[in-house]
Amino acid sequence: MKTKLTLVAGILASVVAGIPMRRAEAQQNIPASLPVYEVTKAGPSDSDVRALADKFNIPVKHIMNEGGVVSFVDTGKYMAIPTVPIADSTTAGMLADQTKNKARKRPIEVVAFDPTVLTNLPVMGGTTALEITTGGLTAVKLSPQFGMPQAGNSVLTIYSRPDGERWIAKSTNLDTTVSYTFMETNGFPLVGPGAQVQLTFDAAGDVTRLHYAASQLKQSSTSVAIISGTEAMQRISRLAPTGATVALALVYWAPSAQTWLGRPKEENPKIILPWYAYTTTEALNTGTTPGPTITSRVRMMPATDDPRFVPVVSLTATKKGFDVIAHVSVKGGAKPYTFLWGGSNPGVSRDRGGTIIYRPMTRLTDALVSANGLSLQSIETVSVTVIDSNGISVIAQSGVPVVLSPANGRPKRNASSPSYGCESPNDPGGWTPARIAWQKAMGTSGGGGGVQSYCWEGASAWAGDFIEPATPGTLVSKPWIYGDADYSNWGVNTADVVLNNNDGNPDATVEMQPGAPVADYATSYLNAPVYLPTVTINLNGFGVAASYNNPFPASWGPQGPNDTLHWLLMDDCDTLDPTDSGGLNVAQRWGPAFNGLHVMTGFASPGTGDGAFEYGVAANFLGLKGASPETIVQSWFNSAQSNGAGTPAAMGPLLYSSGQLIGSDSVDHYWNKGSVGPTIVPADYPASQIEWWYVYGTNPNTVLP
Repeated sequence: MKTKLTLVAGILASVVAGIPMRRAEAQQNIPASLPVYEVTKAGPSDSDVRALADKFNIPVKHIMNEGGVVSFVDTGKYMAIPTVPIADSTTAGMLADQTKNKARKRPIEVVAFDPTVLTNLPVMGGTTALEITTGGLTAVKLSPQFGMPQAGNSVLTIYSRPDGERWIAKSTNLDTTVSYTFMETNGFPLVGPGAQVQLTFDAAGDVTRLHYAASQLKQSSTSVAIISGTEAMQRISRLAPTGATVALALVYWAPSAQTWLGRPKEENPKIILPWYAYTTTEALNTGTTPGPTITSRVRMMPATDDPRFVPVVSLTATKKGFDVIAHVSVKGGAKPYTFLWGGSNPGVSRDRGGTIIYRPMTRLTDALVSANGLSLQSIETVSVTVIDSNGISVIAQSGVPVVLSPANGRPKRNASSPSYGCESPNDPGGWTPARIAWQKAMGTSGGGGGVQSYCWEGASAWAGDFIEPATPGTLVSKPWIYGDADYSNWGVNTADVVLNNNDGNPDATVEMQPGAPVADYATSYLNAPVYLPTVTINLNGFGVAASYNNPFPASWGPQGPNDTLHWLLMDDCDTLDPTDSGGLNVAQRWGPAFNGLHVMTGFASPGTGDGAFEYGVAANFLGLKGASPETIVQSWFNSAQSNGAGTPAAMGPLLYSSGQLIGSDSVDHYWNKGSVGPTIVPADYPASQIEWWYVYGTNPNTVLP
């Protein structure tokens, strides 16, 4: 079956009504050439920052200016929910006592909310916020070039079942944010981390968050030839799953300041090019009709092949014994280059220069290989992402026949120390930079991220990693189906915080399975626990699809002997949409999996992440940039909005007692970075006592709908 191609050029999901979009259903509407933009001023200067601080009453010492990206977060006021004194101190104390605490010097902190107050929180009006923002930025001569402002609100919803059955949802606005969207002079959207300006206000009019990442641009006399829409679709379709639908948009992409790569600010982007943003949507063959669909995160591809600006990458990979040797040569673009490598061995990741040598590995043990008739012979995919000094990135891949080495040894872990993990099934490949960025931030020396419990890539990232097996702590014969969430350092429960770096929809996330080549991503499907079947394998033409009813109730949390999961970060599209196509809310869909999990974050929209977003999340809650560490929820929302990654969302449980909602973990920090709330196990209480908080953000800056 051939890939279905659909041209949707110039669509921007978050654009203000009234801004004209360039839309093309035919190749002739895409221009043959477009100009290059030069960066004449890379963001605000130090004197501009002082003017911003004075105008918006922000202590200048609390504003960060990193490579021309200006940011400020008042961690005490941003997304704040008012608390009240706890009435049921006995229950509060019990919750605190039963919570595993990895903070060295800080006790578990229990807070309470008044549910009547939460339904009517005061917020600043959108018109007032717009007037203050536009007037203030104009006064300090920082009105964003090409920018148009819009106001919106973050929304807090409380889901409850007072009779234990019927669901009730009560929502209120939480704060007010003014965001700018950008359209360059030729009518194409200017998007990306380098085109973000936002101010958030509380009800009193105080600025609780400011982010300014907008350079001054000049249209150059130099133009580049644009790859035709037809050619772009053909290139994408060769990488897309069979039968997938491709949506395409022609945009100008403003990359992030590359300080997250370790680059000095002098090497931040100096030119802005046209790019194609695209997604792929595939219908998964799960044996049902119609089958579910999965839309990928937004991906980016340079819209020109001009070697003056786009690196030309040549990758060679060969086998030597049990090892793989790979080398990349690069011409064009702007030096210096960064090389991000991907392969089946978890040690192949960060910038290692132009040549790597490593031993391909499988997560499987010899016993699992033998018991399931699996083969260690495989086609090893080696990938390299080359990023030049202008943020232009090009991915190259190569396949090498190898014999995989089983990972029979299991690294020891200290269950009393902070730890992190990740799932990255489309890796090596499209999501490799995002996974590396997460590991880079969490593994920063002295940063407090702790130790990496695990990070599974490609065929080693399984749906079973999210499922507690029938006998906790055991390794079943088919763990990719029946669960290994708490087996040593294998699954999500064995780390405190886990990044799920993949694709999804409101009801599911996708993974892989043993033996499946990365080219067939995704071959495994994990439904929300409320739906059956929950696990389907052998998708995208990899064998015959088979489904299994395994609803994984009470699978996520720190309750078992090996369990320590507190925060699950779902870096995939639409997983935390307020409702799904069947009308089920987030608590109905994902709540049954909670077994003490404090916070689940995600997106209530399509999303994108090329590394800057994932690095930002960890850097924010670890306090790596010198600012005060943010809460888990603040860090997710702040990084999503700062990088235009999509509409952020988060959820977690509450306990209704004595007329209050107590124990909210919406204000959790990471271990040793601030307060941490109590562990609430929903199954321990009547359904009428468990309520759920859910927050989703404002002004999504996604590139495609």
